Amino acid sequence: MEITVKRRTWLLGLLNSLRLEFNGEKIGNIHFFQNKTIEIPEKEGRLKYVQILDHNDEIHVKDGDIIIIKENLISTSN
Repeated sequence: MEITVKRRTWLLGLLNSLRLEFNGEKIGNIHFFQNKTIEIPEKEGRLKYVQILDHNDEIHVKDGDIIIIKENLISTSN
C-alpha cells in the first residue's frame, strides 16, 4: 500500500525538510518541491507532517491517495 506526497512550499521550505508520520510512526522526510511515493503499513490512517518552528498538520489518508502540502501567504494548508 502506498500514498504519494507532493510538497509545494515557499522558499523557506528550501531550508528544512518536513518529517512525515503515519499513525504516529516516522515514515520519512520530504524536501522543497519534492514528490515522494511512500509505502504505508496499513490501508488507511493518519498522516502528519511536522515542520521545525512552523506549522504542523494531520490528515486522514488511505491507500492510493495523493496529498499536496502547500502554503499561501496567509497560512499553511494541505
